[in-house]
Amino acid sequence: MDIYQISTGVWSHHATKGHKPIHTFGAGGWYRDGEVGLVGGYHRTSGHSNNVTILNTTSFEWSVCGTVGWKPSPRSHFAWWEYDDTFLLFGGEGPSPTDLLRGEEVDEYASGRSYNNQLFSLQFLTKPAKWSHITTTGVPHHHVDVQGSLPSVQSGTCLVGSL
Repeated sequence: MDIYQISTGVWSHHATKGHKPIHTFGAGGWYRDGEVGLVGGYHRTSGHSNNVTILNTTSFEWSVCGTVGWKPSPRSHFAWWEYDDTFLLFGGEGPSPTDLLRGEEVDEYASGRSYNNQLFSLQFLTKPAKWSHITTTGVPHHHVDVQGSLPSVQSGTCLVGSL
């Protein structure tokens, strides 16, 4: 793992061990309490993921985070943010979810891409971490894809933590 130290402008390399995540794009990430985490993403041969993997920045050891609850379908390119010790995941691209709640929609395209407006939370205060599928009302006001009517997040980046 390469780490950039902002205060010195210097890059350093640190070998990691453990259950390293596969190379993905469109994953969500965070830094919190000495851990770097990754959730979801897309790999060109294994497809979309909904795995949660964590790197301890003291030992540089990766581990798969066991979770319980209503897990989101595998996806990439979702919005991901932290609010009151809970991480929230909105939308994304991936296989069509089959567990839609009232008001949730999926836009499917001939290319095989599918976008949704589902909302999930991931709570790390419980052990194991717990996923929840959140029921909402109304329509989120995000980017609207001109090919369809479903508000969708095409790509999103969030800074979690402090600089």
